[in-house]
Amino acid sequence: MLEKIDELAAAAASDLESVANAGALEAYRVRYLGSKGAVKALMGLIKDVPKDQKREFGQRANAARAAVESAFAEKQEALGSGTQQTPVRGVKSSGGVDVTQPGDGDRLGRHHVITQTVDELIDVFGR
Repeated sequence: MLEKIDELAAAAASDLESVANAGALEAYRVRYLGSKGAVKALMGLIKDVPKDQKREFGQRANAARAAVESAFAEKQEALGSGTQQTPVRGVKSSGGVDVTQPGDGDRLGRHHVITQTVDELIDVFGR
């Protein structure tokens, strides 16, 4: 059972080396770190491990999980996909304004007093 941990760590490391873009990195995350990923499946094998080896298996499995997660985070930073921002409506990713999109328009009036109070409370408690 302990060799499965080493096999998983080696496979994860070699697969991470071949990742070259954000799409491949997301596929890697799903394959290894997702809710049905290989690391989660490895943790599920602890029930099959003999009682005297469970402690060592758990420690090594947690160490392998931490190594895979940290390697993923490093690769994510290297590819720059950790700082993606959501696009703003009407603004192209190149920084220009898309004049073919409808504008936001002029806002007439104001919010109701109760709506303003609720928004302020949400802002206060949100912080």
